[in-house]
Amino acid sequence: MTRYQELLSLFMDGEPTEAELNELAALLKNDEALTEHFREELLIWETWSQENAPERSADAFLAGFRTRFRA
Repeated sequence: MTRYQELLSLFMDGEPTEAELNELAALLKNDEALTEHFREELLIWETWSQENAPERSADAFLAGFRTRFRA
């Protein structure tokens, strides 16, 4: 595993230190391909998070709709 992959994992898990964030930023600043990969990973993560968030489920949508419809 490369250092970039380690830092990416820490970033996605929400546990990086300030020094690790600075290291990741420096890697991204100096490598356009890594920057593009990072953007793609963020997009995938955001999409997955939205699809798997309980408050964004079909049941939650219907419950919210019913509440607003009754009001």
